[in-house]
Amino acid sequence: MTRSLQSLPKAHLHLHFTGSMRFATLTDLAEKHGVRLPAGLSTGWPPQLSIADERGWFRFQRLYDAARACVRDESDLRRLVREAAEDDASEGSGWLELQIDPTSYAAGMGGVTLPLKPSSTKQPS
Repeated sequence: MTRSLQSLPKAHLHLHFTGSMRFATLTDLAEKHGVRLPAGLSTGWPPQLSIADERGWFRFQRLYDAARACVRDESDLRRLVREAAEDDASEGSGWLELQIDPTSYAAGMGGVTLPLKPSSTKQPS
């Protein structure tokens, strides 16, 4: 029996938090926080990188760091989590594990307290 790949159950393991960001979200957050995006993130999507480029990793890391620098407050964190969950659910994923290093966002948020703070929103019991 052949089944469509779309109908099979899915899980997304180790999705990098910053890497899950939608392009529209990236540009919104950059504008919100007055961050000037490098040309690799603002002139075309997705960024064009080549494995043959000897500086490829460094170019990729610079773009990734620029995207991460746009995430600066609690509402940004919540938006990224919500959108990653929505995107995965729309692709049929029933399980999502985001990989988040809170220290990566600490500089823009005054330390690691905010990225690690439990939600103040009451959860249904």
